[in-house]
Amino acid sequence: RAEQHILREIDDMCYVIRTMADPDLDGKTRVTFGELFDR
Repeated sequence: RAEQHILREIDDMCYVIRTMADPDLDGKTRVTFGELFDR
C-alpha cells in the first residue's frame, strides 16, 4: 500500500518536471530544485 502511494508520488513529480521544461539536446529534461519547489 505504501509502495503504491510512493510510486504515484514519483509519477506525479516526473509529470511536473516534464511539463516545466523542454528536453535538452541529449533528450533529458532538467530543472533545478529551486525551480521545482518555487513554482
